[in-house]
Amino acid sequence: MVNREELIDRLITSGHLNVPDRKSLGHISRNEVFVAIRARLERDGRFPPNAKDGERGLYEGPQIQRSQEGQYLGIDKRASVFHPGVVAQSVKRCFEDIDSVVNWYIDVEWGSGIDGITFT
Repeated sequence: MVNREELIDRLITSGHLNVPDRKSLGHISRNEVFVAIRARLERDGRFPPNAKDGERGLYEGPQIQRSQEGQYLGIDKRASVFHPGVVAQSVKRCFEDIDSVVNWYIDVEWGSGIDGITFT
């Protein structure tokens, strides 16, 4: 059986849970999401883990990267409709602390819930 932390990690990294996992998870608090993102960010230096540009185009949407100076960049970008490897719009914000950037990410990406699961 998958534990609660693993379910939350799967939810925040994929944005979706299957029906049995949703039933197992039940409710979720914003704080649980916050803690899970913060742990991933501290470990990997970026969030979400698949937020990398590649040969298939740009990663679209919000992402967090830790700079070498120890600050955090909140990046939200969109690719060109006709040229998926070209940035059409990009917004970058610099955050001094990890808590602020994680809250920014949650607000921008999900607001009050993920995949139809409202934060309690």
